[in-house]
Amino acid sequence: MKEWKHYRELLLTWESLLPDRFCWKVSGAFLVVFFLLLRWYDSLLPVIQPQFEITSFSLTNFKISPAHQRLTANWNATFEVHYPNSRFDKIYYEFYPLISYNSDMLTRAPAQVIEQDGMSTTTIDVGLSVVDSFVGEQVVYGINKDRAASGKVGFDLGLKANSVAMMGVFRTDWGLLTLLCRNVEVGLSATSESGNLVGGAKPCELRGHFI
Repeated sequence: MKEWKHYRELLLTWESLLPDRFCWKVSGAFLVVFFLLLRWYDSLLPVIQPQFEITSFSLTNFKISPAHQRLTANWNATFEVHYPNSRFDKIYYEFYPLISYNSDMLTRAPAQVIEQDGMSTTTIDVGLSVVDSFVGEQVVYGINKDRAASGKVGFDLGLKANSVAMMGVFRTDWGLLTLLCRNVEVGLSATSESGNLVGGAKPCELRGHFI
């Protein structure tokens, strides 16, 4: 009996140390109001989008077979991402590049996670490759025609990711990032197996919802 009384006193002492239910309700209401005010304040500010630019692009180990309509190639690209927003940091989840020729996708790279601080410029290196991949007659004919006519071939580079804006540890917004760099050309003669970016750095078209 004395033992039970002792445990009961300990339980009452512990309960007296816990915050009152009213305090929990007030704290919860305060957090809800805080996030609503944060969203409202953010909606009043202008949208600031990240700026993507491809600064380097190369093609190596290029082999194409008209008879079998197959392609082997390695592409390497460098992107510079400038995020002129001092209010938030960015995290790009499931960030993956892809490459296509005349709307025919050739390959995509594995996804990665990219983190970027506000008011900063981040360099992203990506590599893509195909090995003896069937691409079809249209792709083979088009590439060989471009090589013979101008000594260069244009590819479209795309980037996709889930974009999240962070304020400290708080996630404030998210959106789907879709980036397209149209007709990025590399010098590639009819007999060469490698080439580099023609025309210097090139800005990319950005789509999606961002802050």
